[in-house]
Amino acid sequence: MRGDTREPVASIDAALAALAATPVSDEGIHDARKAIKKARAALRVMREGLGETRYRTENEALRDAGRCLAPVRDAKSLSAAFESMRDSGPSARERGRIDKALAARRSASRRELDRSAQLHECIRLLQDSRGRVARWSTGALRSVPAAKGIERIHRAGRKAFAVARRSRTPEALHEWRKQVKYLMNALDMTGEHAMPGADEMRADAGKLASLLGDDHDFAQLRRFLAGKPAGGEAANANMRRRLERQRAKLQKQAFVVGARLYGKQAVTG
Repeated sequence: MRGDTREPVASIDAALAALAATPVSDEGIHDARKAIKKARAALRVMREGLGETRYRTENEALRDAGRCLAPVRDAKSLSAAFESMRDSGPSARERGRIDKALAARRSASRRELDRSAQLHECIRLLQDSRGRVARWSTGALRSVPAAKGIERIHRAGRKAFAVARRSRTPEALHEWRKQVKYLMNALDMTGEHAMPGADEMRADAGKLASLLGDDHDFAQLRRFLAGKPAGGEAANANMRRRLERQRAKLQKQAFVVGARLYGKQAVTG
């Protein structure tokens, strides 16, 4: 992959296709968000060849498109996170109250997306970005090996890893997770021949993204329970303690994998 615009265009097309149904399903929103992340990863790989102005314009447009869909994804993830804790959670009555509160949040987020201009704005941003990217002249881009882009993404992830390991805040961990997913998607599209050790890096990045994703969802669920004692304050306090214990386990595993993935320089070959 050397200055090839096909990857971001294909990913944007996939996002638009996922949002074409009326109404858009939860699966469609999930697929669109994944495709947007792939498009942004492709831009990161091509960043040296694009130049900062073009890179920032499209990256910001795609970022804003993804944010339009985030509330629906977040509401669904909260329910999934709570479901995964069900066996060790509160009583059946308390679970029912929390389930009801989470369901209300999911319904509200869907109504907001379906009835507001959010979805139309997301589609407009994607269509505009696709038009600009499709007009880029591939031959005019500087020929930069994909490994150069991977090295940049890996370096940004290594910095985010250091911040997350030092602060352990949900915000720092979430930022680290985003950088890990950029690396994972970039390695997916460039293939095993992009650089030495790419397969091993991809495996570690995938595992790490999953661990940090679960940690993020548990952190968001804890925040939700702290602000909305749907099951009663005592029950929510117990659940929050269980969530913190689970997060501690996930973070311990994540930092082990992170040390392996970011403990040495990416080799550009």
